[in-house]
Amino acid sequence: MRRMLVSSDASLDGKLFVPFIALIFLSFIKKRMQKQDLLRHYTIQVFWMNWR
Repeated sequence: MRRMLVSSDASLDGKLFVPFIALIFLSFIKKRMQKQDLLRHYTIQVFWMNWR
């Protein structure tokens, strides 16, 4: 596992916060896709590429 190079605890908190928010957003997208039965036809990556 790679170490995170940071100079302070606040900097580490910031580096951990961004992936945490991204994971929440990805979970939300996946749940919505399951609810609308889109995962049967698309992967999340394909959906994301075509969404723009």
